[in-house]
Amino acid sequence: MHVFLVNSHPTNLAGQEAGTFCGFESPVNNTFNFAAYAQDSSAASSFKPGKSVPVKFKLSASSNCKQPLITDAIAILSVALIADAHGNATFMPIGLVSNGSSGLAQPLFKADNNQQYLFNWDTSSCIMPSGAIQTCPSGLYSLTVSFLTDNTAGNQNNQSIYTSQTTEVTLK
Repeated sequence: MHVFLVNSHPTNLAGQEAGTFCGFESPVNNTFNFAAYAQDSSAASSFKPGKSVPVKFKLSASSNCKQPLITDAIAILSVALIADAHGNATFMPIGLVSNGSSGLAQPLFKADNNQQYLFNWDTSSCIMPSGAIQTCPSGLYSLTVSFLTDNTAGNQNNQSIYTSQTTEVTLK
């Protein structure tokens, strides 16, 4: 199994509009607490191991997340187990398999007819660090969306999307 970390993003690519990340959409909750500037694990959505976890979000060209929506950005999903079923801290990167029609080339998101980005994480087929494919173990997972496109414009008045967004999900 190969684990990749994105630590650099292309900049100043022509044709990319400024954008705002509009948050993760139901059934996955947003767990980042802006007041504390930290993740709030108590807000994590809960799913059963072996089920599909639909990770969805929208990008907007406006700062208030209204129309027009951006549907041509490229984003990748990274998942890691950060606490086991007993709450013990750990770090285990998980290779992803999509379920259904999501994902162009895994683990890339695809834009759908609702002008949102979607990746259906199939927790019945997680690729473990050993290379074995199995149902994801129970525990707390960090889900990070990294944007592979710049999506910032030359206009300094526009808010840019962040280079990555993270939320947490519990499998139990």
